[in-house]
Amino acid sequence: MKILAVGAHPDDLELSCGGALAKYAANGHNIGMAIMTDGATGSPTLPAGEIAAIRKEEAAASARIIGADFFWLGFPDGKLEYSVAVRMELNKIIRAFDPGLIITHNPEDYISDHRITSRHVVDAGLWSHVGPLIPELPPTRQSPPIAFMDTFSGTNFIPEHYIDTTDYFETKEKMLASHKSQQKWLDYYGGVDYMEVIHITSRYRGLQSSVKYAEGFRIWQGWQTSRCGSVLPD
Repeated sequence: MKILAVGAHPDDLELSCGGALAKYAANGHNIGMAIMTDGATGSPTLPAGEIAAIRKEEAAASARIIGADFFWLGFPDGKLEYSVAVRMELNKIIRAFDPGLIITHNPEDYISDHRITSRHVVDAGLWSHVGPLIPELPPTRQSPPIAFMDTFSGTNFIPEHYIDTTDYFETKEKMLASHKSQQKWLDYYGGVDYMEVIHITSRYRGLQSSVKYAEGFRIWQGWQTSRCGSVLPD
């Protein structure tokens, strides 16, 4: 299966579904990692263009660890809009990759870029199967089912499905460690250790599902879900 994960910012995917992506890649699934914004607000000291370039390379390095295809949309960090122009660019990526499953943010996540990304993914995913919308690109074979990944600290998120990531937690750590610039950012804004965060969250989801480490997901419910089926691989 082709699985496309769409995150608002560089490092979002590693934090919330990196273990599942590592597991799926190791089990032979083709993984795509798409980042909506340029991450330009991710430093209290560096100019926007400089930190954006750093974060793009960090995200690409993370994708290389699991052999994922990497897509960078580069919309302004903190200013992502719900618009036809943004949705069309994401639609092009979905059509080109033709995933059997898309993973993205919970629609009620804590920050605007996450919530807007979630809304774009649902709508672009549905429109990806409508050929005349972008006649120069073939439509997807189906409107892909969509899974919402956990929030940063598990806040306001009750999983419906758990993926055992115990054997892939070290890979998740390596992927997240690619984002060196963001530990500096988190140190500046509140002294948060993102490695500690993923240990706590993954252990908590593991406790809920009777394994050591796990990640939680919910499936988007809509007409297209029942038509094409929406099952996360184990």
